Amino acid sequence: MSNFGSADLHLGHTKIIDFCNRPFKSVDEMDETIINNYNKRIKEKDTCYIIGDFALAHIDKVNYYMNSLNGKKILIMGNHDHVFLKNKRFINKFEEVHLFGLERKFNNVLITMCHYPMMRWNKSHYGAIHLYGHVHNSNSIIDLSGMMNVGQDVNNFFPFSFKEIIERNKEHIEKGLKK
Repeated sequence: MSNFGSADLHLGHTKIIDFCNRPFKSVDEMDETIINNYNKRIKEKDTCYIIGDFALAHIDKVNYYMNSLNGKKILIMGNHDHVFLKNKRFINKFEEVHLFGLERKFNNVLITMCHYPMMRWNKSHYGAIHLYGHVHNSNSIIDLSGMMNVGQDVNNFFPFSFKEIIERNKEHIEKGLKK
């Protein structure tokens, strides 16, 4: 059983291809790539924390996406997910839904997940990690130690494993534990 984090899948969202300069000729090609990459990494007993902006499509298509993805899915709402908030067919596909953010401990490392990047988060000076999305592949924010963009656009359209996330932030974690 492994844990993964991902943000900004934007399944079904045609305009995201141009907006983020995604290398796809069509929304169907994008959706197929994202679903296949997701399922290559995430198996049925795994959990993926989807940190906002899951899809922008008709609810029937969104349900198709949900049924196509392996494992348990936990949603931390993004700015495009609120349209589905009142739809039980969508919400019930997730193990959990969180409106703004979520904190969980993995291997004794506190991880704060929020769709929006934050300058500071709980225990940020003590080795806690902040996972976010929303900015896609933009270089318009300054990443601070312990922050990690887990959006699709920065990882070749694959989710990140928490093992990778902790390894990439090892220096931040170790520095914080010394305090």
